[in-house]
Amino acid sequence: MRPHRLLLAVVALLVAPALLARGLDKYKDWDQSPQGYFMTKAERDQWQVVKTDDDAEKFVSAFLANRPPTFIQDVADRAAQADKYLTIGKLPGSKTMRGKLVILLGPPQGLDVSTTTRTSTKRDNPTLSDAISNVGSGADSGGKGGGTTGLGSSIGTASTSRLYHFTYSGDAAKKVDRNKIEVTVEAEPNTGKDRVPSREEAAELDLVFELAARNSLKK
Repeated sequence: MRPHRLLLAVVALLVAPALLARGLDKYKDWDQSPQGYFMTKAERDQWQVVKTDDDAEKFVSAFLANRPPTFIQDVADRAAQADKYLTIGKLPGSKTMRGKLVILLGPPQGLDVSTTTRTSTKRDNPTLSDAISNVGSGADSGGKGGGTTGLGSSIGTASTSRLYHFTYSGDAAKKVDRNKIEVTVEAEPNTGKDRVPSREEAAELDLVFELAARNSLKK
């Protein structure tokens, strides 16, 4: 066998196991499902080594066995509410951060929805020939000579986002060791894709979600 063919064969043997490592079909995106949101960090670490649908089925069965009998229905009800009230476009509300909040923490005590418009400025860059032709034209001498600056023109573009401000208080907040939870989620009004714009809020949510996942375990 020629050296380059031998090398290709070795590479194929090394790559093939990696491609098959996550041979999931039925449970491919289960970790991103409403039920999967409730995995604790320890369970997510275990999920990372699940290789096949058979392994995944065993994992999910054990996962559900560690939750109360009402868990499946409760999660389904919350996901349905998220889909009904938080869906934008073709993206189901249960597949967004907005929905994840409702599914993990329940209905909020307060929800304010507003819109915001941001304008960004983009400067058109001149061509090299334009820049060269402006050298010595008086453009850099306080405007004398009426020449152009060669810096290009500015174009303003506006983008609109929908802001969802969630508030959790009372028992809902106390369940995750908080007196009050306030978080703003910014959603793109056409696609429904969203994010938590504040890093501090995002970091706090990670802690809150972990506590909510632990609270879902049988006492």
